[in-house]
Amino acid sequence: MNKRVWRIVPGDKNHRDTILGKFLRGDYVAVGWLLWTPNLTNVPEDQFESRVDPAMSGMEKKVVHDFRYEMRKGDTVIVSADGKIYATGEIISDYYYEEEKGQRDAWEAHYKSKEDMVWPLGGISYPHRRNVSWKKILKLGFDKIPRRVARRLGNPPALIELSQDDWVLLSLAIIAE
Repeated sequence: MNKRVWRIVPGDKNHRDTILGKFLRGDYVAVGWLLWTPNLTNVPEDQFESRVDPAMSGMEKKVVHDFRYEMRKGDTVIVSADGKIYATGEIISDYYYEEEKGQRDAWEAHYKSKEDMVWPLGGISYPHRRNVSWKKILKLGFDKIPRRVARRLGNPPALIELSQDDWVLLSLAIIAE
């Protein structure tokens, strides 16, 4: 099976530095939707749709689905946002679920109902995780990479798969940095 290349955005703009710091210091990447998606560790793929909140958009479901069921150990992950690439690494664990202490209670106390919830989740825990071995930490502007790849990296959703061709072009720019 070919190794795949994924781009992930570390949280919303208001809390991006905090989430990025957690990723890099904790050696992991993660996605959120704390109250909308349960722990998916023991949920078979064919039961995914019935386990997530139907209020989630199709794009949100795809992000969580791909993070849980499509990413694999050995895949490459690129962390980028706001016109910059911050890190590249290798996925070294299977999916796991880990809430930060007290986050669920704090969030449930703040929001009375799901209609009151404001996405992005901000500082709330991103419990759907995969461990990463960081290969390079950098701050490479999109102006230093091929425009075609920069456009792909700059578009939603929070998790996308890159083509092998995009990865080759991006790798050359990262090496040159």
